[in-house]
Amino acid sequence: MPAAAAPTSDGPLFVALDQERYQSEPLGSSFRVRVVLSPVPAGGIVSYGVTLKFDFNAFDLVTPTFEVPAELNFNGFEGPGTFQESGPGYVSVKGTVDLLSQAVVRYDAAFIASIVLAPKNVEPGESSLLTLEPFYTAGPEEALYVAGDGRVLDPSLIFRSAVVDFVPEPRLISLLGLGAAVLAVRKGRRGAAVGKERATALPVLAEGGRAA
Repeated sequence: MPAAAAPTSDGPLFVALDQERYQSEPLGSSFRVRVVLSPVPAGGIVSYGVTLKFDFNAFDLVTPTFEVPAELNFNGFEGPGTFQESGPGYVSVKGTVDLLSQAVVRYDAAFIASIVLAPKNVEPGESSLLTLEPFYTAGPEEALYVAGDGRVLDPSLIFRSAVVDFVPEPRLISLLGLGAAVLAVRKGRRGAAVGKERATALPVLAEGGRAA
């Protein structure tokens, strides 16, 4: 990552996923999670690094690496392409803007990276946690997030987590709803029939209050 000057004194900056809670079907589905930086610091950023951690028993990576905006798809002075790692339960990316161009263009959007996850071995009603952390390759003193004016943003960063709730597939929900409706109709008909039988069984009173 590029060298930087004094740390920023800005307010907190959040490295988070685009949703606090996701909903996904347990099997046969996939969903995309997006890493965002909010608020975007004044002057944008020129470097970044983030790790997504997840339960490898609950998810597979559909794409083995992060997808990043073209403006952030560089690895410092080594040129095009980010530096990425992945393994059981984690995937990491580190990159910069194009530092080899004659005029370095700072990145001033919130979106940093995205990846697609596919649930496995889970049941409806269960949940799983997704966690974001800094991606250090040169020790915790490394400056990961550097503003366009050279400020180190790391001391102001807060990395957030998100929850994935596993829900039944819509077709199953529809079938369950249809089944409940059928049972309700049958119960209503049964109740009406019983009421009719009881009414038929009541004795008919003749004059004088005696049963006919």
